[in-house]
Amino acid sequence: MQPRTFTGDLVLGILILAFVFAALIALSYAISALSPALGPPVANVLWAGALIAMAVIATRAERWGRAAAPVAFIALWAAGAQINAGLLSAQTGTRDGLTHVPDVRPVTRLIVNASYGLPIDPTRSGGVAVARFDECSAWCRDLILKQGMGSVVLWTPKPDAPTARTLFRKGGAGECTGAEPCIVEEPAEAFPDGLMIEMGDEAGPAPSNNLCCPVAVISKIEGGNKTVLKSYRQGLNLAIMPLPVIAATGKPFETPPVMQSNVALGPPLRFDTLIEALLNTQLSWK
Repeated sequence: MQPRTFTGDLVLGILILAFVFAALIALSYAISALSPALGPPVANVLWAGALIAMAVIATRAERWGRAAAPVAFIALWAAGAQINAGLLSAQTGTRDGLTHVPDVRPVTRLIVNASYGLPIDPTRSGGVAVARFDECSAWCRDLILKQGMGSVVLWTPKPDAPTARTLFRKGGAGECTGAEPCIVEEPAEAFPDGLMIEMGDEAGPAPSNNLCCPVAVISKIEGGNKTVLKSYRQGLNLAIMPLPVIAATGKPFETPPVMQSNVALGPPLRFDTLIEALLNTQLSWK
């Protein structure tokens, strides 16, 4: 029998590790059925042990191809994860830093519909990562008092009036000189005419008060009709983990066992950069 070559040993080692990895995924599901919190930790400890054991045993036996298999397995996995991230990034919408925005000017009324809050750059806002969606803060007053916008409508669903809105409106003949005189609350059965920015988070409100995967839709409202001009999405729900780590829990393959959730790809999608790009202006954020 001819001795195995380095390449042959390397390929065989990678195949053995792939089998062990698949077996540990099944074990993780089995343990998670009894204790959901224990499945992945136990499986990953055993997986790390298998990688170390193969490298040590193969080195002592001077099977250098087999000894290199753990490093090769991890490297191949990492390369595949990078390719996966690149493909997903190219398929999930605009990720060009908002260099391509629709021509919406002039805008006399801005409508903001963002019930989970407005993601903004915390370095510009004094540490606030998600601004309230129902308050006319610095950016709103800037638009009305300095930029001359007629009104900013913050759509505010309420239990007693689901279609209520809070309207920040410039007074007649320049009477609106501060925040409070500009504020008017009134019910509305439908969106008024104007440019609407809708921002949401596909994962819902995040416990950390940060949006996972923001989605923004730019629309024109005219005569009760809504026309979508542009949509943006930043982030994905699932992507392959950059390293071969087992995350198998719950029902078998209900969630892919080697995927990570809430993955943000591309430049951050924030309300401050979006509205400034749309209006071609700079606003105050604190």
